[in-house]
Parts: sequence; structure tokens; C-alpha cells
Amino acid sequence: MRIGPHILSQIERCSWQYKLDWIDHLTGMPNNRNFVVGSVCDQLVVSWFKRGCERGWMQKHAEKCFEYYLEKNPVQWMAISKATLSKENVRTDRELLRQRVFEYVPKIEQVFLRYEIAGNKNIQPQRYGLTPFPNYPQHEMAGTADFFDHEKRVVLELKVTKSAEWLDKDQLLFYAALFTALDKARVNRLAFIAPLMQHPIVELPFDYADVRSLLKRCLGAVQLIESGQFKPAGKTRICYGCKFRGPECPAWAVRAVDTSTQHYGMRPVKY
Repeated sequence: MRIGPHILSQIERCSWQYKLDWIDHLTGMPNNRNFVVGSVCDQLVVSWFKRGCERGWMQKHAEKCFEYYLEKNPVQWMAISKATLSKENVRTDRELLRQRVFEYVPKIEQVFLRYEIAGNKNIQPQRYGLTPFPNYPQHEMAGTADFFDHEKRVVLELKVTKSAEWLDKDQLLFYAALFTALDKARVNRLAFIAPLMQHPIVELPFDYADVRSLLKRCLGAVQLIESGQFKPAGKTRICYGCKFRGPECPAWAVRAVDTSTQHYGMRPVKY
């Protein structure tokens, strides 16, 4: 089993959700529409790097990349009103996300060029790492950082957000631990590239004590998987964002939930 930043967060939040998702392989709901813009921008930037960071390339191919992503990934669209989600709602939400991609792409290109990230031969896009856990060879740490600066030993992660609230330090700490194990060399710095924020390069305080703490949490997650002692989350509020609300979860049936509003806002739909 592979442990990544998302899986670690999922296990710590609700280990029963992890069991349904990764062990029982239940399908659940489609992808959350909130991740569409960030995923499309990630794909565009990586492709842009592979093509030599030509100016204007991302704007030219944004539409094609957006449509390709929606074709390959089912999306859970937002209900614009309290009425039943309709085709018009889907078209409206789809157009909103498309506009955001076209709005954000020039800002991303501007930041990458201004801070000399684009065209830097020392910065490798999509650095993938994989290493087994000591004493648990059947489990592995796995992760893909958006960028890695080999010369300065800096982990860089692109975040399409306007709020620092969504900058998760654990994600970068995970990559730091992974790349240190792979390269036998220390990572020196962690930073987010957030083109939509006032200060687009957000460098985080970094101490290897934090990495060691994260490794202990990863080991705890592996031991939990080995024990099979999965339990639902203790906090009811986590259930509202869960894609396995129903008979699959033993806790869902006994929790007091307003059935008239529990699905409002995000509903699976196929058109």
C-alpha cells in the first residue's frame, strides 16, 4: 500500500473512509469541482515546462486541457440554487470554472517568469518519489511534488488559491522526507508558489524535527492499516464532505442529519 500526503490526511481524519476508498475500493461520488481549476493549471504548467516555457503557450492550450480533464474525470457539479441540479446549472458551473482557468493562467506565467522559475534547468517539474517503510516493505511512501530545485534543494508546490488557509505544510514536509530518503541529501527549504496571493512565493519555516514527527505519523498510519482497526471519525461535521454517506458507514445511520439539506450544494450528476 502506498502512503501519500492525501492518504495520510484521510487516515487521520477518518480511517473508515480510507478503508472504503482504498481497501474496499468503493466508487463513491465523482471528483469535487473545487479541484478542477487547480488540477488543470498543474497539468498546463508541467506541459509548459516540457515545451521550454514558451510565452503564451498555456493560454493557447488552456481550453484543450480543460476539456480533456473533464472528459477523463467525472465531476461533482455545484447546484447554483436550492432547486434540483439541472443541465443549466452544470453549464453555468462549467463556464465559471473555465473562466477561472483563463483568468489564472496569465498570472501563473507572470510569476514563474518574474521569479526565474520558468526556464531554470535546475528546477525539475513533477518530481516523483517512492521509498519503502523500514520493517514494512509491503508499504511505501509515495508522492509527486510539482517542482524540485536540485541546486538549492528546495521543494516547490504550485497552489492556485487566494488564501494562505489552503497552504498545507504537511504536504511539503512529506516531500522533504521522501526526497531526503531517496537522495541521501538534506532538503534545505520548502516553499509554495501561489500566483494569486499578494506575495506569490510563500516560504515556510523548516526544521527536520517536523520531518521526523511526520515520519512517526506515517508509521502510525501503516501500523493502523496492518492492524485493520478502522474506525469512523469522531466528529460529525466530517461526514458532510464524505463521499461514502450511506449504508457503507456504520456511523452514518446513527448520526442526526437533516436529510433535506445534506446533499444541497454538491450532487453527483451525469449529462
